[in-house]
Amino acid sequence: MELYEALLGLGIPTAEAVRLFQFLPMVYCRVLLAPKGVPFPDTYHTMTPEGTVGPELRLDDHPVWRASVEFARQEVEAGVTGDQVLQAAGRSAEFQGADQMCKQGSLLADIRFVPSVLIWSESGPGAAEVGTAPRNPRRWWQFWK
Repeated sequence: MELYEALLGLGIPTAEAVRLFQFLPMVYCRVLLAPKGVPFPDTYHTMTPEGTVGPELRLDDHPVWRASVEFARQEVEAGVTGDQVLQAAGRSAEFQGADQMCKQGSLLADIRFVPSVLIWSESGPGAAEVGTAPRNPRRWWQFWK
């Protein structure tokens, strides 16, 4: 959350700050794991204000994604260290999932990811809590209810 607030403090518009906060860890996870043979989906989903999963969207269609990929590519070419990449990649749910699977004996080459679901809307976190979006009594992770 500190990173998101710092992005806003730099004057980055809310919608772009939200996507940077979400996309940068995903990009750096790919920088770290794709060369090791881990395939990643090229799509993602967002949550609707009603709490349902929205349609599948292409990552490359989002300008913040493309800018994030280009930024990471330039950093790698400039010699950013593996530890620095790991600091960003480690914030991604994909990296954390891969790490847990490897700790349980899975091989990186056997890991398959599904498209990520981005929970924050482009209006930022907490919209539902302050009453600007309707609340769904069923939480997104409680798909069985």
